[in-house]
Amino acid sequence: MIDELLAADIITETDDDLVLTESFRDDWRDQIDRLQTHDRRGYLASFFEADREALRIETNPDGSVTVRQDRDRLGEWPSTTAIDADVAAFLTLQDRLPEWEALTGSQRDALISRLRLFLEACPACDATLQYEESAVTPNDIPRVRCAACDTTIV
Repeated sequence: MIDELLAADIITETDDDLVLTESFRDDWRDQIDRLQTHDRRGYLASFFEADREALRIETNPDGSVTVRQDRDRLGEWPSTTAIDADVAAFLTLQDRLPEWEALTGSQRDALISRLRLFLEACPACDATLQYEESAVTPNDIPRVRCAACDTTIV
């Protein structure tokens, strides 16, 4: 998938790393900003093709967020900010990645959640994100947090 992201001008190589291209980062950020001005339940209902009135967004004791329709769990994120980032990434990628329609739902989910690792600024407040290597998730992914607004991105 790295080759496809490089070819679609979503990421680029630097001397020792892969980073988001400026154009993708700007498009993604614009989409996040647009979503943050809308009703989250409304756009999640559209995203999941679910009944808005039956959709629940629950904040868990650890701060993570679960989206449910009736008793069905539709998704879980570390924060509402991560939800905004993921839905915005979905909308941005479907316009920029030619292979998008051919990807399975689980492939899309994995790609979108990993894109959050490329964020340099918090989608909620624009502060610099902190990568906590000592707080590694079960999938060996560092926890990414914003110290300014105390939101978890990954």
